[in-house]
Amino acid sequence: MSLNYEKLVRHFSGDFAGIAENVLSRIDADEIEKDAYEAVLQAMDDELIYTADQWAMIEYYCTPQNADFNGAWEDFANDLMSAINDGVLEV
Repeated sequence: MSLNYEKLVRHFSGDFAGIAENVLSRIDADEIEKDAYEAVLQAMDDELIYTADQWAMIEYYCTPQNADFNGAWEDFANDLMSAINDGVLEV
């Protein structure tokens, strides 16, 4: 499976696109066919192990006044699903 970078940058900007790329690279075609959302959550869980990446996710999705890890996690998962549905992962 390959990553369509043109479509990736439609969904994610700046340095955060690299984090999204790292998450998406952990997903294979079989996982997408079985349960794409579960595959996204597992890839996020596997990739977002470093505090710096977690803070980057929070910063991307939140303001200092509404910083919320769980909300950012859910928003990131939904945006990754949107990117997958847009064809960012090509077989």
